[in-house]
Amino acid sequence: MILRITASALALLAPAAARADWYEASSEHFVVYADDRPEAISRFADELEKFDKAMRVFYPKARPAATGPANRVAVFVLSGSTTVAKLTGDKFTRGFYIPRAGGNVAFVPRVSGKTETYELSGAAVLRHEYAHHFMYTSFPAVFPIWFSEGFAEFWSTVKFEKDGSALVGTSPAHRGWGLMSGNPLPVDQLVTLTNRKLNMAQREAIYGRGWLLTHYLMSDPERQKQLGTYMQAINEGASLEKAAESLGDLKQLGKALDTYLNRRRLPATRIAPAALATAPVQLRKLTAGEVATMAVRVQSRAGVTEEEAKKIVIEARKAAAPYPNDPGAQVALAEAEYDAGNHALAEAAADRALAADPKRGEALMYRAMAKFARAAADDPKADPWPAVRRAIVAVNRVDPEDPRPLMLFYRSFYAAGETPTKNARDGLAKAYDVALSDLGLRMNAATMFLNNGDRDEAREALRLVAFHPHGGGTAAHARAMIAAIDRGDPVEKIFAAKPGEEDKDEAEKPTGD
Repeated sequence: MILRITASALALLAPAAARADWYEASSEHFVVYADDRPEAISRFADELEKFDKAMRVFYPKARPAATGPANRVAVFVLSGSTTVAKLTGDKFTRGFYIPRAGGNVAFVPRVSGKTETYELSGAAVLRHEYAHHFMYTSFPAVFPIWFSEGFAEFWSTVKFEKDGSALVGTSPAHRGWGLMSGNPLPVDQLVTLTNRKLNMAQREAIYGRGWLLTHYLMSDPERQKQLGTYMQAINEGASLEKAAESLGDLKQLGKALDTYLNRRRLPATRIAPAALATAPVQLRKLTAGEVATMAVRVQSRAGVTEEEAKKIVIEARKAAAPYPNDPGAQVALAEAEYDAGNHALAEAAADRALAADPKRGEALMYRAMAKFARAAADDPKADPWPAVRRAIVAVNRVDPEDPRPLMLFYRSFYAAGETPTKNARDGLAKAYDVALSDLGLRMNAATMFLNNGDRDEAREALRLVAFHPHGGGTAAHARAMIAAIDRGDPVEKIFAAKPGEEDKDEAEKPTGD
C-alpha cells in the first residue's frame, strides 16, 4: 500500500511543543504511540487489549495470536482526522490499518468526543480493520466478501461500559443512512457476490447489509447452523450459488432480514468485566530523539514512494542529527535511509542505534536488511553472504517469532544464486504460519511450495489470497494461479498465469482496504 506524503502532511505531523509529552504504551497485542495525558493513553491501550480479549471470549476456538514484539499492532494516535487523511491523500479517511508481516500498523485520530454518532470514527475504523486481522489470523478459511465486511462492522461497534463490561452487537449508526435508503443488493445477490464491479450504493450495501445479515444469522441458533454449513460448503470448493442453498429460501431470508432491521432493538451480548481481564499496560515516556523523529517515523511506517522517500530522508537527517546516541532516533533514520535506497547510510544508522542498545530489534532488522540490499546490489564493500546471514540470524535470536528475518533468510539464497536450505524453507513456512494476514507472504509461500512440488499446499496458500475482499490485483493473480493448478499446468505456466476477462478490472486494483 503506497500512501501520498506531502509537505503539508509533514507540517501537520510535526510534534507540537504545546501538547503533552509523547508516550509508548505496550501491551500483549498492541504498542500505542501518542502525545496525550498518560492516563488517557493507558486507557486507550487497555481498551484495545480488552477489544482483542472480547473477540477471543466470543470465539473460544479462535487460533491463538502470534506472540513476540514484532507481531503486535503498532498504533499511532495522531492529532486529528485531517492529519490522518493527509497520509492517504483522501479527505474522507478517518483511520487506516496496514497488515504487514512483522510490521502491522494503524493510524487513528485522537478521540475528541466531537464525532457525531452517525460518523465513522477513527476508533471504529481501527476496530473494523483489526477485526479483519483477527478473522484472517484466527480462522484461516475463505470468507465471502459480505461476511468479511459484515463481521468487521459487527465488531466495529463494541461499546465498553463504565463498569468494565463490553457490549457486543450494537448497531453501526454510521451505516444508518445506507441501510434505510434502499436495498441495492438483495440477499440472493449479496450471498453470491464476488469481486465484480459495483456502484457506490452497492459498495455501501456490502458493509451495511453485510452487517445486518451477519448480525441476524449470528443471533439465532438455527440460523447459526445454516451459516456454518454455508461457510463449510464454500471452503470445500462449492460455488457461492450452491453454498447459498444452505441458507434456505433466499426470498424468505430477505423478508426476514427487512423485518429484523425494523425491530426497535436488536440483541446484543454483554461480556462481564472479569472475562476481559488483561495484563497492565506498560507506559514509557519517549526520549527527546524519538519525539524529534516522530513525524518522519509516522510517514515511513505509512509507506512512501521512491520520490517521497528522497524528501523524507532529508528531514530525518535533520531531526536525528542532534541525537547520534539515541537508538530510537537512529532507527528512524535507518528506516528513512533504507527507504531512500541509501543502504550503507542505513546500516551506519542502525550500527549507531545498536551501539547504544545492542538488542534493539528494529535496529538489528534494518542492519540485516541494509546488509542484504548491499550484497544483492554487488556493493564492493558489502559483507559476503555468510556474514549477511549471520546478521539476519541475530534478529531472529532477539525475537524468534518475528517473520521478517525468516523471510529475509530464505530470500538470501536466491539473491546469492543458491538453492535454499531446508532450514531456510522451514523458516519461510513458519513466517507464513505466523503472519497469515500478509498476502504478499502467502504468495511467496505458494511459490516455494510449487517449487518444492507441493501443489496442494500451494493451492491452500493461494486460496485465502484469491478470495480476500481487499486482495485487488494480487487476489486476481492468485485466482489465475489456482485455475492453472486445477488444470494440471506445469509450474512455469502456473507462475505465468494471467487473470481472466472476468477479473480484468480487479487485476488493475491495488491491494488494500
